[in-house]
Amino acid sequence: MSDAPARMRCLVVDDEESMRFFLRKTLARRGFEVEEAETGKDALERFRARPAPVVLLDLMLPGGMDGQEVLRQIKAQRPETAVILITGFGSIKSAVQAMRRGAEDYLTKPFEPAEIMVAIEKALESRRLREENRELRARLDQRDSYGGLVLGRSPAMKKLYTTMDAAAASDATVLLHGESGTGKEIVARAIHAGGRRGTAPFLPVSCAALPGPLFESAVFGHVKGAFTGAGRAGGGLGERAEGGTLFLDEIAELPLALQPKLLRFLERKEYAPVGAEDARRADVRVMASTHRDLDAEVAAGRFRNDLFFRLNVLALRVPALRERGEDVLLLARHFLALHAERYGKPAVDFTPAAAASLGAHPWPGNVRELMNVVERAVALGEGESVEAIPFDALAGGAPALREGPLREASRDFERRFLEELLRAEEGNVSAAARRAGVSRPNLYRKLKELALDPARFKGGKSNATQ
Repeated sequence: MSDAPARMRCLVVDDEESMRFFLRKTLARRGFEVEEAETGKDALERFRARPAPVVLLDLMLPGGMDGQEVLRQIKAQRPETAVILITGFGSIKSAVQAMRRGAEDYLTKPFEPAEIMVAIEKALESRRLREENRELRARLDQRDSYGGLVLGRSPAMKKLYTTMDAAAASDATVLLHGESGTGKEIVARAIHAGGRRGTAPFLPVSCAALPGPLFESAVFGHVKGAFTGAGRAGGGLGERAEGGTLFLDEIAELPLALQPKLLRFLERKEYAPVGAEDARRADVRVMASTHRDLDAEVAAGRFRNDLFFRLNVLALRVPALRERGEDVLLLARHFLALHAERYGKPAVDFTPAAAASLGAHPWPGNVRELMNVVERAVALGEGESVEAIPFDALAGGAPALREGPLREASRDFERRFLEELLRAEEGNVSAAARRAGVSRPNLYRKLKELALDPARFKGGKSNATQ
């Protein structure tokens, strides 16, 4: 870190004289003006008299007022103040809890001078980003996108934007909760793009898609000969994401045996490639997502408690699409424009009946389902507007519609969709079911409901035995 800005002040709060001396000398050499306090009461009196932009705060203080309370009062008085915690190894859980209340980072004793300066540099950068984001939040009610990504303007999304701003201004670990298909990775990408690492790589990896050994190699790399087939060394995503963000999708699926290694990576920024003895370092921010209840996973013994606390520093809940009804048509039109361009078709819009159908659907598959449904409508559509919505009705996902024009439009679209499908597969119900992504019995039930005979699409030959 370069010399501190002119007259940059730092308040050091610690009851150990030796620690205050160490911090004073370290900061003074970098050009800081240092003020010291031994107790929480003394710290608050000094801070009220002369607020400091940076505070180094010990969590364990004498005199009946601990660091948590000092942090609370400092943040209440000056939310923009960057507070860095000083803690012993046994108080990491308390430090993580304090970070949720606004602390920027924590240092575990003992630490080196370089670690102090890196923490302060990150805290000052976060402070700058917070000031910028404060101006952006003033225009929050008018936006329906974040970082160029169309996400919506519903109250649930406006609330999420505020939390995303805070996450983008920080370098803390982020844990995204939400149902499958809600767009947790999209939110993570937006947070990454809005922060100081935005120009560096954002690399996602699915904890559910890779078995334990493959996951370890994919994230941490391996040395030559580490396992059968490892003819040469391979770098992992942790190395490739240097300076950027590693996104761990479905973190609850990570095997217990690998969780200590991830914990070490989070706490020390250290990892060892498979088959290597020496540790390596990486400057990587970690974000993770899950659709599971991690508290329940911890209680069941499937997820480590210490890893959960380290991941759950900044927790964001991505709402289900059914909670953000105002966004459905906005997102549907966005996907409509994207897929119309992809399929080389003219720009169209939804008819009022189709728009009403979109609003009435419960969207169990969330944004992912909406995107797929709109793509299907574009691929099958031929007119100047989308008249009916091709829901995943065959899988039981369509809303119950009352008799009337909307119901008739939906039935008409289903009939035309299935006719085209059977014609393309020459009446082969099994092939049509596979192409539609439904079971053969479900397709037969839908054909019976619509009075469609597969035989007439096969030159009169019955398909009942297929």
